[in-house]
Amino acid sequence: MSVPAQGTIRLTTNGVSGGNKDLGLQIIDSPTFVDLTLNGFSSVSSSLAALTAGTITINNDANNRVLTANGDSTLNGESNLTFDGDILTINGTSIRDFTPSDTDVTGLVGGTEAGSLIEGDAEGHIVIGVRDNSTTDSFAVISGDGDYYSGGGYDKLAFQVKADGRTTVGHNLTVSGSIYSTGDIVAYHSSDRRLKDNVELIYNPIEKIKQINGVSFDWNDKSEHTGHDIGVIAQEIEAVLPELVRTRDDGYKAVRYEKIVALLIEAVKEQQLQIDELKAKL
Repeated sequence: MSVPAQGTIRLTTNGVSGGNKDLGLQIIDSPTFVDLTLNGFSSVSSSLAALTAGTITINNDANNRVLTANGDSTLNGESNLTFDGDILTINGTSIRDFTPSDTDVTGLVGGTEAGSLIEGDAEGHIVIGVRDNSTTDSFAVISGDGDYYSGGGYDKLAFQVKADGRTTVGHNLTVSGSIYSTGDIVAYHSSDRRLKDNVELIYNPIEKIKQINGVSFDWNDKSEHTGHDIGVIAQEIEAVLPELVRTRDDGYKAVRYEKIVALLIEAVKEQQLQIDELKAKL
């Protein structure tokens, strides 16, 4: 077959369901046509499969698989990359739009308009929801009780950034490094009497206070902190109240400073009793 320098090549497939199909490759500014006909194929998929005998090979051909190039003359249907017209799936992770009918996702992510959903596979147990076109939009990471999304499976908010910039962490947060804040840090610790058993006063608080020191010091080059500071010595606290001290992964000890308040309260109370007794003797 010779191809004109200018014109149109018309490729015609006969016997394809729905009638003959023209696949046009145009060469500009000529009325000349060269017809190439592929006969005897009952469907588009069988036509593509038959091309494996030619210069182009399609390996692993199957429904909804995305084709990728493999060398100069081979196409491959990727089993881990599929698109069905609605959901793009990459190695088990799906990307799709979700609607308000997905009530569990909508309720956690917020907003009233449809958004985008990135869903982990059955081993991932997590989805990322992104809302759009709503004044209450948010970006959120949500999860369930070990299940992936199935129309009603998610009920836990792991992380969320709302439209006004507020960020929410849905459960415990563990940070391997330091936390620095330019604003106030406001925290409330669970302290309800109904949550506590075996409640006892701290024994001999003044003697414990006498064994620890408030000190001023300079941070050295082993620390991530710099400059002059005040505080306590973790080993001294550990000797009297070990519950207040934790040894970190790097081997250095850290103190829960806010818990020292309980010791100070009991020490003040005991000291006040001594003052009252002395007053009574005068």
